[in-house]
Amino acid sequence: SNSRPVHVIFTRVFGDDSEKLTNISVTSSNIQTITLSLGGRKRETLTVNIPEAISPQDLNGGDDSRVLGIALRTIDIK
Repeated sequence: SNSRPVHVIFTRVFGDDSEKLTNISVTSSNIQTITLSLGGRKRETLTVNIPEAISPQDLNGGDDSRVLGIALRTIDIK
């Protein structure tokens, strides 16, 4: 929501090196489309980090203690 945006950091990891690709702040449950350019190496890891993920229990006192961040629906690799 606008009152509590979710910050998402995308990083690519290759060997012992890493590079931050982008970070976004999501303020709605609408589908977000992000295009990232990877380095073209044979093997890379894409890391999705939600540094402020929180459980509904901690957020508003509910019963759900699962730490939640984002719903990742699709990844298209081309």
